[in-house]
Amino acid sequence: MKKRFLLFVLIIATLIFTSSCKALYNNLASSYAPNNIETLPKSSTTTMPSQSTTSDTSEQTPSEDDSPASTWNGADFTVLDKDGNEIKLSDLAGKPIVLNFWATWCGYCVKEMPDFQTAYEKYTNVQFVMVNVTDGYYETITSAKEFVAEKDFTFPIYFDTKSSATAAFDVNSYPQTFFIDANGTLVAKARGMISLENLEYGISLITEDK
Repeated sequence: MKKRFLLFVLIIATLIFTSSCKALYNNLASSYAPNNIETLPKSSTTTMPSQSTTSDTSEQTPSEDDSPASTWNGADFTVLDKDGNEIKLSDLAGKPIVLNFWATWCGYCVKEMPDFQTAYEKYTNVQFVMVNVTDGYYETITSAKEFVAEKDFTFPIYFDTKSSATAAFDVNSYPQTFFIDANGTLVAKARGMISLENLEYGISLITEDK
């Protein structure tokens, strides 16, 4: 009888210990996220074209091969806004820019977007350029708009229907985020999903909030 009681107590203690460890692990896992933001040396940064210029927590584009991490070759790009108007990246020069590439089929993109919404509402001095990878097959303008409306996201979205933006930034895995200061200089970039804390860190690199 005594042995059975001791065994019962041991089982209960083991269950409590296991539950506590699991809870601690989940708490740490949810609060910890590696800083995957890469700051670029001044010697290697690229300046965004002026308005007169005409020119892995990440997921791969379906059917595309992997390639090295993104680098910007300085080319401007043209995307469509929600009303179908053509917008160039250089049109947005003059304010800090957070440039994000995303798609609805990208699980990591979907997970980080609420944090981008939070940052968009908080940092009104920053322009958020949320570029949807609109290939017309895996992603369409309609599917992207429906997703944003369903989630009640209010940040501006743009549609890269001609792969102009992804080509300019050499992007083929998602999500990816680029941080450009008010002078048009690419200051930092992140490949893969980023946390709100790291997103705000990236924003601090291109604003006065340092």
